Amino acid sequence: MRKILVTTYTNPDLDGCACMTAYAELLRRQGKDAVAGYFGEPQQDAKFGFEKAGQKLPDKVSGQDYDEVVLVDVSNVQRLDESIDPKKVVEIIDHHEPDLDDFPSAKAQIEHLGAVATLVAERVKQANQLPSKEVAKTLQLAILHGTINFQAKLSTQKDKEMFEWLSSVSLVSQEDIDKFFRMITTFSGTLLDFLRDDFKDFDVEGVKFGIAAMLIFGLDDFLKKNKQEVLEALEILKQEKSLEYVWFGCTDLKNASSYFLVPDDKTEKLVAEGLGLSFSNHESRVSEIVLRKENLKQMTEYLKGK
Repeated sequence: MRKILVTTYTNPDLDGCACMTAYAELLRRQGKDAVAGYFGEPQQDAKFGFEKAGQKLPDKVSGQDYDEVVLVDVSNVQRLDESIDPKKVVEIIDHHEPDLDDFPSAKAQIEHLGAVATLVAERVKQANQLPSKEVAKTLQLAILHGTINFQAKLSTQKDKEMFEWLSSVSLVSQEDIDKFFRMITTFSGTLLDFLRDDFKDFDVEGVKFGIAAMLIFGLDDFLKKNKQEVLEALEILKQEKSLEYVWFGCTDLKNASSYFLVPDDKTEKLVAEGLGLSFSNHESRVSEIVLRKENLKQMTEYLKGK
């Protein structure tokens, strides 16, 4: 029997970890030799989400030990661990802009919605299965995180429907939801380490840029305490990743709004044009929730259209 690894990008978030765990569980029920495994270090939201669900995180693995690979929440070879052979990838389930040329053997499902957990839950439902209680709860928390409790613009009716279907297995209370978001907006250690943990960099049409993102409760208090430290972290991340542009974007859950901070005029020009934002003193405030995945889609379209 061929050994199958279900995995995601290096240093995965809750959506990636929840999806690999749930999809590997489904494949095993279908008689396949499948395991979930990650590379790097799971992000804080993944650790908190699995802890809240009473679920053990998948194991850390090497891609060389498997005959086939299934990717969830990623469809770009640059974000994979180097031990994964793209030719072994047989299936991709994702909601990001795909880059499928490097995966010649893969069949792909790409849908733009709040969380890949929605698509994996749909797969389980279509197979006439119910996930285990712990797996169901991690999927629910991943959907809530990916949609910001269904407040984000990219939330879809399918996200809501799959969340409700999972509720037949695991009921997530409002108290659970409040505690979860409080947990993932609280960071320990330095702000640099927190931003580095979830930092994502991209190369679109030769333009190399990175986005530091986080969720917070109360923007003004956060900026008063941390604005200068954010700017210093951006410069360090820019140098570490050899990038041309970096910026910071955060979602204020308290006021259902978004905020962007850029370090210089050059970056301000790119972000203003690419994302359609108005800046003052390198800052921009938006009275709605805008997530990094939406920023990436907009910036990609802008750069490819130039």
